[in-house]
Amino acid sequence: MKDINTLSGIEFENLCQILLQKVGFDVETTKASGDGGIDLIAHCRKPFFDGKYIIQCKRYTGGVGEPILRDLYGVVMAERANK
Repeated sequence: MKDINTLSGIEFENLCQILLQKVGFDVETTKASGDGGIDLIAHCRKPFFDGKYIIQCKRYTGGVGEPILRDLYGVVMAERANK
């Protein structure tokens, strides 16, 4: 496997999708641009994990700032996701 830091954005999203599928999520990808900040939409029916997940894939070495988190929260609310 490649070093995670050398993956393109799409390759990183694909890796995240595979990992989520391996732990039991149904995952769909969004289009590469104009996706409103959504990279993956995942659904799970397992107890405790049940629900719709909106996922924005970020491969940062440092922390993610508050503006990005606020934007993601807004998308989660607009999509009526619970996680």
